[in-house]
Amino acid sequence: MLSYSSVFDEPWWYEAATGGSWRKVEFDDGKVLAASLVYSTYREGGLRIVGMPHLARVMQPTIKFHSVEARRNLSHVIRALQGLSEQLPKFDRFSYTLAPDSDLDLAFNLAGFTVTTSFTFRTRQDPDYDPLREMDQKVRYNIKTGLKRMQVVEHTDVERYIRLSQSFIGDRAFKDNVDYGAIRRIMAAAVDRGQAIILACVDETGADMASAVLLTDSRYLYYWLNSRNPAANEGAANSVLIWKSIEKARALGLTFDMDGYAKANTGVFLSRFGLIPQRRSEISMVTNAATLRMAAASHVRSLVGPKLRQKLLSIRNTVSGRKSPMSQAS
Repeated sequence: MLSYSSVFDEPWWYEAATGGSWRKVEFDDGKVLAASLVYSTYREGGLRIVGMPHLARVMQPTIKFHSVEARRNLSHVIRALQGLSEQLPKFDRFSYTLAPDSDLDLAFNLAGFTVTTSFTFRTRQDPDYDPLREMDQKVRYNIKTGLKRMQVVEHTDVERYIRLSQSFIGDRAFKDNVDYGAIRRIMAAAVDRGQAIILACVDETGADMASAVLLTDSRYLYYWLNSRNPAANEGAANSVLIWKSIEKARALGLTFDMDGYAKANTGVFLSRFGLIPQRRSEISMVTNAATLRMAAASHVRSLVGPKLRQKLLSIRNTVSGRKSPMSQAS
């Protein structure tokens, strides 16, 4: 269990992320513990998903023990998780991600869930630790030279960020599935509480080259969302943003959390910043029927292949004479 409440475990987050549609199941054995788990339901690829509210990165159930002795007993934790699972609505797939600080991974596994590992990168609260000294020399050089060409500004204009994101995704995908309504609600609530800020790399004209949305709680600064200008040929922008985010976290007395990565090549890139790798446990439970449907969908995607997909996108953009939302707004 965590000894603190992450930004993703706050009631205001649930409300903003789901538009008020989040739910909670509870289990109380009447003897040694009471537990609760917050979830939302949505459809993805034709599957009914039960899991963390939209755009959350890490969460975990709350388990309260009536005695110190009960807290030390793993079987009690397993029973709590099983009791919560029995209260959940019918699903094709259950999905949760535990923070690196959580110790519930073994209990989830023994309660019948599948536990796999993903990674994030964090700074370390140590006076002798200096990520600038630890990072790869080439990354350090890119940051230094990039800061001569670009300026990093802070703002809280979520619409400005959304225009950049729409431009980036529109250039690289057939459909933009980002829930911008949820992003707007979350940002409004987080900014109101002083827990969100946006960093933007801008060129000499003031145009955004890249941007990142940062969220904070009592311990961590999360590199929550990021995007870049698809028309800009500025490879150092992401490196500059990450470094400035690290500096921001240190100025606030917080630990910087890169908030994971989706692809291996991105993980390799992040490993060069002198950050500390941290394990995050991915908790899931999938029905047999859903497993077959997911395998079939994966097979279809493999038949299309990334090269053909990129070619089709290029043809689409050329034929349509696609203009970015940013250019349309200017």
